[in-house]
Amino acid sequence: MADWLAPFTGSFECVIPKDTILLADYDQQDNTIGFSLIPEAYKKMEKILFPEADRTSIKYGGYYFHFIQDDIGVRLKKL
Repeated sequence: MADWLAPFTGSFECVIPKDTILLADYDQQDNTIGFSLIPEAYKKMEKILFPEADRTSIKYGGYYFHFIQDDIGVRLKKL
């Protein structure tokens, strides 16, 4: 997902490299279905994963990944 400095949130598709460490973006409620994570190496991964045309836009505000609880143990491993 992409945050924009405008009333808009976009998305993009990518493959997160294996062994990428993802961190909780902010305090999450334990009972929520979905949650957001950002890579520990945020800036490095931004250049690899996020489309250049979007990340160089004056209104680009950052990015994050959205997962659901069922991804834990399947796509994600808790550290």
